[in-house]
Amino acid sequence: MINFENVNIQGFGSFIENINFKLDREGLNIIKGRVGAGKTTIPSAITWCIYGIGLKKKATIETWDKQRPDDYRGTKVETTFETSGNNITIIRCLNYKGKVYKIKGGNNLFIVINGELEHTQRNKQDKQLEIQKLLGYSYDLFTNSIIFGQRMKKLIEETGPKKKEIFEEAFEVTFIEEARLTAKARLDKTLSLINNFNFEKTKFEDKIADLKIDIEEAKEFEMEFRSNKRKRIRKFRAKIKEYQLDKLKVVQQLDTSKVVDTKALKIKGEALKKNLKQVTDNNQALKDLVIEIVELETEETELYNQHGSPIKICKECGGTLTFKKSKLLTRKRDKRLEELKLVIDIKRDKQFKSEVIDEKPIEKLINDNNKAIEQSKIDAALLSSRRESIRGIDKRILGLSSEIKEVKSEVLKNRSKKYAETLVINEEKLIKVNIEIDSLKEFKDIDNWLINDPLSNNGLKAYVFDSLLGRVNKYLNDYSIILGFRVEFGIDIESSRKDFYQTITRGDNLIMYEDLSGGQKQLVDTSVALALHSVISSLRPMNLIFMDEPFEGLDDETVETVAELIDFKCKDQCLYLITHHNAFNPINAKNISIKLGSEGNSIVS
Repeated sequence: MINFENVNIQGFGSFIENINFKLDREGLNIIKGRVGAGKTTIPSAITWCIYGIGLKKKATIETWDKQRPDDYRGTKVETTFETSGNNITIIRCLNYKGKVYKIKGGNNLFIVINGELEHTQRNKQDKQLEIQKLLGYSYDLFTNSIIFGQRMKKLIEETGPKKKEIFEEAFEVTFIEEARLTAKARLDKTLSLINNFNFEKTKFEDKIADLKIDIEEAKEFEMEFRSNKRKRIRKFRAKIKEYQLDKLKVVQQLDTSKVVDTKALKIKGEALKKNLKQVTDNNQALKDLVIEIVELETEETELYNQHGSPIKICKECGGTLTFKKSKLLTRKRDKRLEELKLVIDIKRDKQFKSEVIDEKPIEKLINDNNKAIEQSKIDAALLSSRRESIRGIDKRILGLSSEIKEVKSEVLKNRSKKYAETLVINEEKLIKVNIEIDSLKEFKDIDNWLINDPLSNNGLKAYVFDSLLGRVNKYLNDYSIILGFRVEFGIDIESSRKDFYQTITRGDNLIMYEDLSGGQKQLVDTSVALALHSVISSLRPMNLIFMDEPFEGLDDETVETVAELIDFKCKDQCLYLITHHNAFNPINAKNISIKLGSEGNSIVS
């Protein structure tokens, strides 16, 4: 049960000052006032507060500029009601300068539950949805079953789809459409998930196929790796053997190599050179001795033959020497001859004792020794080269041995095993995906069945709708006895679109709504509104009804007829009837007067 308690209006239309209007007066409450006094402003303020839309959608909400006092603070409307044990206050502001719960009013919308301001909704749209959820009425349903009156679009004038939409909400069969939409959304989500899982499935299948190829290629690579490893090791070992044979040959050559000691040869060469020098010096001395002997003999001969014996002629001038001089020179000559003879004898004796030694053998020995030294150098260089060659071979052998160790130490990454492990993982994932797909297909089949069978237009919705629509038609049939018109709503169950239709009959005659007079239309509209309200009250009870000028265009007799219907609806309801029909003064009705003050503001009394 929804019990409206009051509405507080400030700065809304002609309600300039803050006015609190009680909405929980049981029975019939008649609101009277002159045209333009602001009677319809009260229900309009309620709908604007709840839905943000007034009864006259294009009408100005705020007080006209020329009527605003200096202390005008903007528009604020508060509507309070109880539902499900909670006290709810809706506060809507428009350019309001004051504060609401210490928050600037501005253009805000506030929801207060049991005295606590709600903060869970992020924006106006979320708050509006929450309000509609709390009430259970949309704007269209509220204005067609709770507040209805003049210059408002009547339910009967709405299009077929719009009528159907309002009736669906009134009968609370929207839950079936919501369930259908939920099932459709769930189906769409399921199909999306199936597509995603199919994509995953394809991805895993492709991955598995690729992994199988990778495993085969990895196994081939591993076999080639081991084969190449053995071939490389054999190749390195064969090369080592070649180097070892080369080294053996060089070692053998090294063993046969005889390098003469160059130092000894040099000492020997020095000795030979010294001996040769001695021989050369001796032979030269002997030559010089022979020459000296020849020269001494020549001098002896010349002295002996010089100017005869004794010497009488001067060697220098060719003159005859004196006897004394001749004797002196002859004595000197003879002494010299004796000296020469003695020297010649000594030197000849020395000559006879000396022997000329052949220098060629010694020179040959020196030459041979020099050749031996050069050969020794060559042999030493060759020996050094062979030793260097051995070291090079050893180095190459060592390098090849390191290569063999590196090849042996090479570890093959077991890619085939890794790929096989990944393959198992992907196959397990594929199994899980297939299980998910199968499970989702079951949900898909269920949702398809729900959408196309129980939740379809031919299913539960059609049954419930048709049943509740029958209840509306029952009320309308009861009213027809009083009104003289019979209005009936229906759905063409056989049509694919389940078209909504309405009929108005008087007796056996079918009448078009457009052909009715203004008063007759008013009777039809009132009966439809009251019938719809009666059905809704059984589904979602509400204490409030606003009827705006239900007697418009009616004669006194018809007014009494409508008054009977209204009197019937007043039981256990707070019915507010807006009228300027002065003849309508039922017993036990509460009268509320609204008039305009001197400043153009509405005053309630």
